Amino acid sequence: MKRRIKMALPLVFAFILTLLPFGLLEYNQHQRSLIQHERELLKWEHKAGNYLQMFKALWSLELQIKYRQFRLKKARLHAGLTADFTGAQFLQDLQVAFPKNIYPEAIFAGIYKPSTGVRMFTGPGFYSQKQRFFKRILEGLAAEKNDSGSGLSTLNSLIKGAFGEVIDFNLLKNYRRGKVSRAMFEGSLHLLYWDKITAKDGSNLVFIQLFLPEKNDRLAVMHQVANSLSKRSPDICSVLVPLEFAGRDVSPVFDAHVPSEQRHHLRGLFKRMAEKPLERDLLVPAGKFIDHQGVRIFRDFIDYAVPYEIWVLSRDNPEMNLREPAISFLLRLFFFSGWILVFCKVLISGHPVGISLKNWLTLTFIVVGILPLAVFFVAGIFQIDSSLFRREQEAVKDALQRLEEADASGEVIMAEFRDACRQWTSEPAWVKNISAWDAPSWEKAVQFMQTKFASSGLDLGAIYIYPPDKAGIKDRCFLLPGAKNTLAQEQQTHDFYLSWIRKAYFKIAPELMQGVEPEMSIFHGRTGQEVLRIFMSNRGDVEFV
Repeated sequence: MKRRIKMALPLVFAFILTLLPFGLLEYNQHQRSLIQHERELLKWEHKAGNYLQMFKALWSLELQIKYRQFRLKKARLHAGLTADFTGAQFLQDLQVAFPKNIYPEAIFAGIYKPSTGVRMFTGPGFYSQKQRFFKRILEGLAAEKNDSGSGLSTLNSLIKGAFGEVIDFNLLKNYRRGKVSRAMFEGSLHLLYWDKITAKDGSNLVFIQLFLPEKNDRLAVMHQVANSLSKRSPDICSVLVPLEFAGRDVSPVFDAHVPSEQRHHLRGLFKRMAEKPLERDLLVPAGKFIDHQGVRIFRDFIDYAVPYEIWVLSRDNPEMNLREPAISFLLRLFFFSGWILVFCKVLISGHPVGISLKNWLTLTFIVVGILPLAVFFVAGIFQIDSSLFRREQEAVKDALQRLEEADASGEVIMAEFRDACRQWTSEPAWVKNISAWDAPSWEKAVQFMQTKFASSGLDLGAIYIYPPDKAGIKDRCFLLPGAKNTLAQEQQTHDFYLSWIRKAYFKIAPELMQGVEPEMSIFHGRTGQEVLRIFMSNRGDVEFV
């Protein structure tokens, strides 16, 4: 027996030598699996973030109404609008776009032509009372030109008589078209929506819809949105969890795609949290991704209007989706089974391995000399892949940190600027220069600002002035002493913001502008309407603009 063990000892040494490169390969494979796992988690977190943004964009009754109206308008424009369009066709479009739990309570609609006025839709499905009253309102809303004088007074009286003192005709026609507004109707609070659809022949389908919030269950709307989003995302689902102050009778609401096993675990978790007020923040911190019994969870607040918060869940743990490559398993199986067979042959037969010393040394050189090179080559590929991923993550973190620092420093500068402006308002000369619409006065005001900023320890490179059209002078770019950029560089930045500032003027104070509102096609959505209405270069700008 001792002789057989002595013959097996060289094999043990050879086994250890061959095990080292295979161990290195296994280690790199493990590191690669960890990197792949992190990528899967990041991919899922991005999807969960998109899911949450979509839910927050669609959860409320108001946004659901607007979304359904968009579908209604898009479908009708695609199908076409003829002069003999009937109320039955309009109701059919409504029933397709709106489910029963969001259907309008009162509908006033008709076809408008400038020559004949509004041909009102009547019959089942339309509000039967005050038809002539609302016909005059629809004609005023559909007309291209605004009424003035006695006509405007009449329309204001009609609007206020229908919807209370909060809304007047000018507000409804010029600023609330295609938007959900709150209005009093028949003694109760309603959600009002009006819009018009223009046909090729010039006729308009104009309508007013009134929704009663009490008849539309917000929880049912949120549940419907969650089901729709989870259906589109095969690896994400969600649950509406009652807030701490919601009461014991309110229970979690799962969407239809949450697995039954997860429902059981989450009900137990909710029961455990309900017993201790602070247990929820300890078990499921808000705004963080956590793992709980194989489920990835992200918790976020919805709104104070509803007693629920949302938990975005993974249907399967992303870690469980990782599978070892088949080739790695086969190589490991061949390696270990081959050595086990060699050991068994030596120990059972009592004879050494039947190869010459020359062949043995050759195999040892191949195993010890060449195999590690191949292993190191494969390991190097894995290491490069891992390093690129790590560098990518570090770059993302650095970029986010720089943005946060820039945002924080911008907030500080804006706060100091506002404080300085409050102090300067006590100096009549500066107020007179900054409020006058002429270039020499503004130059004096800019020189004054430069002096004051320098005394406060703040350095300004340039000041951009964007006067409205009514001022009668053009915009200016003042390059101040000590600026790092050239006048051409600052002028480029000035021109970059020019169209956005003019856009803001048109939206905030259109009476100061003349001519045509500047086009910003880069912000146009699929419908042709602009996604971004007003642009501000810094969040603090909103407070003083």
